[in-house]
Amino acid sequence: MKISELKQQIEEGKNYKDLIEFVFYLPFIRKKIMCESIVDSCTVEENGMVICDNYMKRLTTDIILVNNYTNLEFNEESYVEEYDYLCENDIVDYVVGKIKKSETYFIQDMVWEEIENRMRINNTIEGILNRGLNKLADIINNNLDPKKLNKLIKTACKELRGLDFDKLEGLKGIIDVLEGKNIKSNAKVGGVIGKDSK
Repeated sequence: MKISELKQQIEEGKNYKDLIEFVFYLPFIRKKIMCESIVDSCTVEENGMVICDNYMKRLTTDIILVNNYTNLEFNEESYVEEYDYLCENDIVDYVVGKIKKSETYFIQDMVWEEIENRMRINNTIEGILNRGLNKLADIINNNLDPKKLNKLIKTACKELRGLDFDKLEGLKGIIDVLEGKNIKSNAKVGGVIGKDSK
């Protein structure tokens, strides 16, 4: 039954509790797909970090529970308005309260564990760099127009010509010292390294 049909029947004086039919257990694979849909909807990238949008998590969780454990169906184009209607009339709370606790606990636990897992993996330095490199590769792949590529190469060459290679040589020397290369007995970097060498 579509939410719009439920609304119409409620307006005609019918009790929503008499109209909603329940499924009390869903197979493991179906629950897994539901959990993945919730996680996909609420994990977003912001300033290079993967975070959880808790508002989307709540909205998607409630909608998926209603959609899968009852005979109610949301309209894809107006699901937020329909969700508001169900919340306003305490129907979401009623539905979630009727679902077996073992089912809702499983979904909530698996969703939160997968969100934490994605954030932990994606928010490492390696994960952030990998996403950055993938974006760069996409930009290059999407701009393989020879004219654009030629312009990019010319701009890069112009920038390279403007570099002060004397400064780069000094930087190379500092890196060498930090890596333990070319340390002379009288070398001074900040007045500390090589001071006591003989």
